[in-house]
Amino acid sequence: VMATASFNAQLVGQTNYRTPWYVNLSYNYRYLPQFSGAEKVSLNEHTPILRGRYSYRAPFGLHLMMNGSAVYINSRNTEGVMVNESISGKLSLSAFYMFLDRFKVGAIGDTSVYYLINRETTNWVNTLQLIAEAEILKRRLYLTLSAHDILNSSDSYMVSYTADQLIQNWIPSYGRYFLVGFKWKFRKDR
Repeated sequence: VMATASFNAQLVGQTNYRTPWYVNLSYNYRYLPQFSGAEKVSLNEHTPILRGRYSYRAPFGLHLMMNGSAVYINSRNTEGVMVNESISGKLSLSAFYMFLDRFKVGAIGDTSVYYLINRETTNWVNTLQLIAEAEILKRRLYLTLSAHDILNSSDSYMVSYTADQLIQNWIPSYGRYFLVGFKWKFRKDR
């Protein structure tokens, strides 16, 4: 029988009308019955997660935002063997400037780290996006140009595990690319 339990609490505030923020704390527990060969070896997984956001809008069209998160995972099987213990974090900073009420330029940079404690393995991924957006039809049609750079990054990283083993995958993720997009808003901003 699989069992799960979770808890979630969020604190929301606003320093003034230009600086909203929030902090979110959650906790998840999973009990996963599995088999290791012919033996039934279940997995107990504990995952606390902390997330937060802070944004600021200046009176002259500048908008700044910071997002962050931290996740801890502790998974042991019913025989007391540590299967996965890891901590990961992500920090994202963005800045956008709106001018002439029709054009927006900005940048988004983020960095994330995944540290596998029981394997002493660390993985970093850093990305940068540059974005320019123009309003073609008033509050309806937008043209977006963006450049994405995966900076001196290690590989993107995925981890999965069963009750007796942990599987790690690295996927190469170097390079840069450019995107052109169109966005249509069905409802006008008020």
